[in-house]
Amino acid sequence: TEVEKDVRVRKTILRAAGQ
Repeated sequence: TEVEKDVRVRKTILRAAGQ
């Protein structure tokens, strides 16, 4: 679903920001 994709992308961004 679109929401699932958004959550996945958001998680990736947060991970990148953490590093």
